[in-house]
Amino acid sequence: MRIRGTGVRLPVLAAGLVGLAPAALAGSGAAATAVASSAATWHVVASTKTAFLSALAAPSRSSVWALGTGIVTGRPEEGFPFGLHWNGRSWTKASFPRGISKTGIGCAGATGPNDIWAFAGTSSAGSSAAAAGALRLVNGQWKLVKAFPAGIVTSCLVMSPTQVWVFGDAHVAPGVGLWHLHGTTWTSITSLPYALANASAIGTDDIWAEGEDSFAFPVVARWNGRSWIRNTALTRALPKPSSSLEVGFDGITAISDRNVWLRVVPPTHIRHVAV
Repeated sequence: MRIRGTGVRLPVLAAGLVGLAPAALAGSGAAATAVASSAATWHVVASTKTAFLSALAAPSRSSVWALGTGIVTGRPEEGFPFGLHWNGRSWTKASFPRGISKTGIGCAGATGPNDIWAFAGTSSAGSSAAAAGALRLVNGQWKLVKAFPAGIVTSCLVMSPTQVWVFGDAHVAPGVGLWHLHGTTWTSITSLPYALANASAIGTDDIWAEGEDSFAFPVVARWNGRSWIRNTALTRALPKPSSSLEVGFDGITAISDRNVWLRVVPPTHIRHVAV
């Protein structure tokens, strides 16, 4: 049984995080040259045995946020928000609002040093999320700016201070659903006959997302600036599901409206859909 957005995926993402080179984070000219070099090597710059690191926001070379879910010893079904901040010289531990104290950070994004977001809503050991919400960094402190109904956050898109998308299709445990910040108003989009889990943006009015319908059949849909439209031609490109084959998606990358890539599970499949 496939569970999206739960703790079982986080260690893999943490492994990608610790590959960040400290020289690259420091932001010196020599560091930039080293990163560009084909001889550059990867170094562990931060690690923890008490949390899964699943989200990364790097608005500048001297400001990197590594966020995730803390582990409660002896109680794998519980978690708490965990974060580390790189200030260009050292790592410090982050603190979070009490309103999301019993869940972890599932996604983060930034468009610049003054527009940094994190989204709470994770589960451990396949359980439901205890809380969910949108956090924004204000004067160096994380503030809960929008509380969602408790659910799992599977992905997010931070496109500007007034254009943010939050996706939550956890497949088994309840997801947070689909939320959109437009201007200063958060809207819960509940009218779609399917749930969306991950997305990739070409522009604010051109977003591709993947998810599934009520029969757990994979779905791809496009936001055109006014509404979400399902791409029905996708069905012809997918393998036919059977009792021994589950067809689903676990990621999407949109390069243009006619060049969209999907990762199909089982993970041996990658589909390129020319739409």
